[in-house]
Amino acid sequence: MQFRWDGVPFAVHPTPLTRTCRCLIMRNRQYHVVLGALFKTGSIVAALVVCAGATAQQDNSGVDPLNQALRKSQASRAELLAGVWVPRLGGESRLDTGLGSTQIVFETELHLDDIEATPNLELTLRRNEYALHISGFDFSTSNRGEFDARPMGTGPQQFGSLTLADGDPIRSDFDFTSAAVELQFLNLGPLDEELLDDPDVTISLSPTIAARWVHTEQSISTSTASENARGQWLGFLIGFTSETVWHLDPEVPIVDWISFEFAVAIGPAIGGDGGFIWQVRGGLHVGITPEFGLLFGYRLVELDLDGNDFEIDGGLQGLFVAGSIRF
Repeated sequence: MQFRWDGVPFAVHPTPLTRTCRCLIMRNRQYHVVLGALFKTGSIVAALVVCAGATAQQDNSGVDPLNQALRKSQASRAELLAGVWVPRLGGESRLDTGLGSTQIVFETELHLDDIEATPNLELTLRRNEYALHISGFDFSTSNRGEFDARPMGTGPQQFGSLTLADGDPIRSDFDFTSAAVELQFLNLGPLDEELLDDPDVTISLSPTIAARWVHTEQSISTSTASENARGQWLGFLIGFTSETVWHLDPEVPIVDWISFEFAVAIGPAIGGDGGFIWQVRGGLHVGITPEFGLLFGYRLVELDLDGNDFEIDGGLQGLFVAGSIRF
């Protein structure tokens, strides 16, 4: 075989290898067409990837450096909320000491439905892909008056050894103490500006596992006797937490950032005969500065628990107002 290179002829003597290659090339010419098409397609895809990367880099360069700093600070921070929760007690309880029992309704029969201002502390520690939320409160309410059996319409009610008839003078008290620890996994968020087309808004959705300790104590006294019931449980909950954060333009006065948070969790409890606990929290958080803010929100803790002879089906819910500091 003869070839030319810049007009100069030269020959290649055939060998078994060159004959085989020539045969394959001649017999499989259509594969060359396919390979050539694949090569061209790959080149086009590579060019598109490079262009997309350059475009993304150009778009990121247009993000406000202040917003970049705010996002970086949110990856690792601590936040303390100190405020007042104003919940109302609702539900019913039962104390069975072997003498028979009936459900005693907090609101209608004992009139334990006053709104009680309750201090509430919440601490959130955020580190990269995780956030730890710690909270606690100590609620107490009482009422002195007459037992009201009319809403039930079934005559005298039984609470342990106490027989309560309509109009009996009583004093009733209820205490509810609780603490919770939540672990949020932030690896599902944020669903950030690439989806929202807004570099100033960040949305996160986080699976949550939690543990909540609950201690309740209820007492009812008449002029001749009294009865006391108490129980404590530990609940293991699962749920999710969502948060939307909007970083405002530095030229906007007073407000630096706004966030909305919503969290819900439910799970079984151990202690006595067990039961279930579920909780909800949400709120609008307004940042006056990058470090200080005000929260206007809502909190709910609901119980369906059985402590052997003491049962409770009820809980607390109400508005929550707090100040916050981030550091």
